[in-house]
Amino acid sequence: MANVVSYINNNIPTIRYNNKDVSFDLTKLYQTKGEGSTITTYYVKSTNQFDSVEFALAPIYNSDSSKITSYMVVKTTILSDNVKRIDYLGNNDQIVYSIEVNLIDQTVQLLKAGQATMNCITDFYSNHGWVSVGLWVGTLLDSGIGVTVAAACAVGQSFYSL
Repeated sequence: MANVVSYINNNIPTIRYNNKDVSFDLTKLYQTKGEGSTITTYYVKSTNQFDSVEFALAPIYNSDSSKITSYMVVKTTILSDNVKRIDYLGNNDQIVYSIEVNLIDQTVQLLKAGQATMNCITDFYSNHGWVSVGLWVGTLLDSGIGVTVAAACAVGQSFYSL
């Protein structure tokens, strides 16, 4: 994990929102890896919040190349106590995909994605029984789970390349 922190500090530019730097707590770095996958996604939350907007950083490590190959910025907008919009940003702050999570309706709605990514994400969230239910609940609790889905569906397509 120390190598990941070092890599973040040395290779990922400062992220800004509303003309302010976004700070990250690099002492709380989370890691997810799908079974049998060569992709490991790290996730670190910002230490500051801007009104109803929070950020996270998600470096993506590829064991085939033994390095972090890309990253995403995760922007979570709290629309209400029960609804969040989560934007997964790639190159030039473009949305790789965007979802809306609704606690009342217990839904995750895909708002924007490329067609191949959209098909893959829809499949993850809809077609795998209890695994899909677990994925939905996990995304609701921590938007970092969605980063893992994005990495599995779209790694290398639109993420920040390093």
